[in-house]
Amino acid sequence: MAFTGAFEAHLLATDITQAGVSVVIAPRKPFPATFEMRRSIPGSPLTQDSSFTILLKHGVNVGIGIEQVNSAGVIYRATMHAMASTNIDHALGLDSRTEELVAYRGGRVFDMAS
Repeated sequence: MAFTGAFEAHLLATDITQAGVSVVIAPRKPFPATFEMRRSIPGSPLTQDSSFTILLKHGVNVGIGIEQVNSAGVIYRATMHAMASTNIDHALGLDSRTEELVAYRGGRVFDMAS
């Protein structure tokens, strides 16, 4: 099972972890523009934590479809790659064990110069 959207998933982070549910957060930086989103956490510069960092601290499998996250040092490059790839596979119940090799010259996977 996976929650998509999940603007307020951080409120249930402990329960979500115990249930083994994945969370795919979209949009990346929610703003409480509607009543339904009033308890979302927008992240930097308005708050130090974000939904991503709170869920990751609780051990939730988090998926995201972007290449940059301002996480105040909580989300590292390997975690960022996983959120954009293998975490999505896990959330959707897909088998992602296929081995692939990708080579980059002059940069890293998300660099414009790669």
